[in-house]
Amino acid sequence: MLSATQTSIKEINCSAFDHDLIINIAEEFKEFDFYNNEIINESSFVHKVIENFSKPMQEILGAMGKGCGPDVLIINNIPVDIPLSTYDDLAEKVRNKSRQSEVALSSFCVLMGGLLQREESSHQSGYIQQIHPLKSYKQESSGRGAEPLPFHVENAFIEDSPSFLALVCLTGQKNIRTELVGVKDILGFLDKATINTLRKPIYTIRSADGFRPKQLENTAVIHDLDSWVLARIYEEDRILTSDPEGQMAIVNLKNAIDQAKSFYVTFVELEPGTAVIFSNGMGRETPAGVLHGRSGRISLTPNNQSNMPMQRWLQRACIKVPYTLDQR
Repeated sequence: MLSATQTSIKEINCSAFDHDLIINIAEEFKEFDFYNNEIINESSFVHKVIENFSKPMQEILGAMGKGCGPDVLIINNIPVDIPLSTYDDLAEKVRNKSRQSEVALSSFCVLMGGLLQREESSHQSGYIQQIHPLKSYKQESSGRGAEPLPFHVENAFIEDSPSFLALVCLTGQKNIRTELVGVKDILGFLDKATINTLRKPIYTIRSADGFRPKQLENTAVIHDLDSWVLARIYEEDRILTSDPEGQMAIVNLKNAIDQAKSFYVTFVELEPGTAVIFSNGMGRETPAGVLHGRSGRISLTPNNQSNMPMQRWLQRACIKVPYTLDQR
């Protein structure tokens, strides 16, 4: 008999105090460019976050940033714009909204003791990214595409992959789910020899849809990074090696992903004002965290409650906690 999932998930409500605090900080920083400038370098912002957020929010996010909190944290009742601006153009939508969700994401980063991370090869290279379908890329499995997303660790093809991902939902869509499967649950279907092979720096990992072609060479899939361990795992065929033993380990890993998907997938159907923060395949001292994906095909037509184009829209922050790259 299979054991219960080894992925820890916690759900909380944003308190009325923290809810109002986010609104107030957003008003104060409404002219700040959260996309091209690093807000955590603004001492007044950092001070307001550290000094004013409630103790429960500080404690749980602080624990996550140290690798001793839940793998997945769901936070309800985050303030978002209601109604949102109804421009057809996504850039106009962003310009004409408040900065509440940007403040929420940036505050999570501060309370976790992390840094906001940007990736130049991405179609969105800012510190905050929009997860919103664009008609020109609807066939992609990406943040700008409408197709389902296979399970993956975000930006596994860059050397210093983000430690955590944070998402805030501005507009949801019924039956579109953010899906999660735990690294420990996947590795539980592998033998020790396969895991040891996945720790060898013999692999090349290639970028996915939504990025300019890029690859990380001579890397491990189970990668030791100082006191952290990063699982550079893709469900898609983006992990390559010429080593026969390594190739067999990839086959075994894909089979393990399929088995874990059959038993251990958790999903969140995000609604406006819901945030989810999760460990991006990262664990302290031992492999942990989750892979994430998206089920369902996102609609490119207006939702049923409006004649305006209000497709599913999330905002995302990639958060990196301090670690040093260390091949062991």
